[in-house]
Amino acid sequence: SWKAFERALKVCDEYAMPRSNSEQLYKQWVKRYSQVPSVYERQFEFLLAGKEWSAAAAVTDQYRAAFPDDHVFPVKAEAELAADRGRAKDGLAVYDARFEPLWPAELIKDYFGLVINSHNQRAFNDALRSKLAADPDDLKDAARLFYLYQQQGQMDSAKAVLAHFREQK
Repeated sequence: SWKAFERALKVCDEYAMPRSNSEQLYKQWVKRYSQVPSVYERQFEFLLAGKEWSAAAAVTDQYRAAFPDDHVFPVKAEAELAADRGRAKDGLAVYDARFEPLWPAELIKDYFGLVINSHNQRAFNDALRSKLAADPDDLKDAARLFYLYQQQGQMDSAKAVLAHFREQK
């Protein structure tokens, strides 16, 4: 039945059927495969592409209820939703509020990809450096600066941030 859902969605797309048909298919697919995370993710992407923000937020809530131990998709989805609704700055605010130094690589890549793609890395870098100067014991800000350099491929600078943090401790 998995392939049948994929085929039905492809047919809806190829023949330009109303979005409501695809929405119904996604709802049935989630109902049938409620323990498969990728179904929720695909439905979220579909709704986000259609600018159906409240429905996309509802899918994120359903995902959270179905997979309470997974923190990757909900954070990523909230940030994408905020960025899609408004500006990249709103998506960055979601990542900033939920940031953890030991996030999985996927979230780190998405977070700092948004920083880099929004052309905010210089202001972001300056803000983090000033925060670290004021409070050198802040692990989260040190980790953010480390990851910023890491995602830009500046490993020497990233290692220097960690060395400086260690010296301050």
